[in-house]
Amino acid sequence: MTDGGIRDAAAVSEVGLQVFAAGPATPASLTTHTPIDFGLPVGCGGVAVIPGNIIVGDGDRVVVIPKDLADEVARDGFEQEGIEGFIKLQVEKGRSTIGL
Repeated sequence: MTDGGIRDAAAVSEVGLQVFAAGPATPASLTTHTPIDFGLPVGCGGVAVIPGNIIVGDGDRVVVIPKDLADEVARDGFEQEGIEGFIKLQVEKGRSTIGL
């Protein structure tokens, strides 16, 4: 996950790696961009990402979940999926989403 570009985007896609990036990028200059550390908090897409956070993504977006909230988010997400499934069934039957 990066809010910048990714090199070799087509090759990465062919391998099947799940990557979230702003788009493809030309090769980085190793004299200008050299990793000097890891395991530190960073900012990505305007969000603080702390080591140990849980990162979940799909075709719509990526979310960062603090590890201390993971159980609560999972429970609430499961409930939301049930609600949305019910609403989808009702809409397929011709009901309006208003009031559901």
